[in-house]
Amino acid sequence: TVAASEGKYTKVGRLVTVQGYATWPTTSDTNDIEISGLPFTINNSESGRGGAYITYTTAGSSYLVDGDGLYFLGAKNNKFFASAADGNTSQNNNEVSAKQFYINGQFYTDS
Repeated sequence: TVAASEGKYTKVGRLVTVQGYATWPTTSDTNDIEISGLPFTINNSESGRGGAYITYTTAGSSYLVDGDGLYFLGAKNNKFFASAADGNTSQNNNEVSAKQFYINGQFYTDS
């Protein structure tokens, strides 16, 4: 559960574009970072899942794409999950404790 968040979306045909921000609470939770509550169900195919990238963060430049890189992949369980460009396929909530992320992304839906 995030401390604060806001999001918007635009749907054109089956393509959904999302943008927003989330502020993580101060936490020692070691579960994987996930963003759920998306406005439409993510398409259950490898090519339809899409993803999101970080446009701003208070976590420092290493979380931006030009740093070590942290981005969000769409998943068939209708969530975006965090993945790092360094090959680590998950990131934990405690690694972004009390940090804020602005994201922008796209995915396909079945309807």
